[in-house]
Amino acid sequence: MLGNLERYRRVIGMFAKTHRNNPAHLRQYLADGRDDEARHLIHALRDSAASIGALAVTHSASTLEAALHDGQTNAQLQPLIDELEAVLGVAIQGIAQTQQQPGSPPPPHDTKGASLEEVRRFVAELGVLLAEDDILSVKRWRSQGALLEALQPDEARQIGEAIDNFEFELAHQRLNAYIAHHLQDPA
Repeated sequence: MLGNLERYRRVIGMFAKTHRNNPAHLRQYLADGRDDEARHLIHALRDSAASIGALAVTHSASTLEAALHDGQTNAQLQPLIDELEAVLGVAIQGIAQTQQQPGSPPPPHDTKGASLEEVRRFVAELGVLLAEDDILSVKRWRSQGALLEALQPDEARQIGEAIDNFEFELAHQRLNAYIAHHLQDPA
């Protein structure tokens, strides 16, 4: 899907639509003793999440799949299902934000009074997400990218465009250059 932004948006939109109710279905399958269906559902979710780069969902689903395979009880599985439901919800929320029309205004973020430490913390967190090709980097950028835009608008715009186009490696490179030029402590 490299270079095909619209196709990627369709695929992640389909992921959100298809898997939105998986935790509820999983709980029902387990309550009804339909363990094979539960295993199939979690396996499909794990593979789909991995294919779109939803790493937190992939990890949570893998953990739950292993617990199912090990024969853990329903009571033991519930905290794992709760965790999966939480990370899946965050991923679906991030996907919903990427489905906005291009040029839609991002949610406002007050950058007045932002400390250099707050900017560095944001950059570090964003860098980790970008390094892992995590789709949540889109959500993170949209919520706090204005911190960088306030300091260096042109460079921040280039980082934002790469993120919006799901070019996470390019965005990570640009972010690292931004850090080197603007956020390093003088030696």
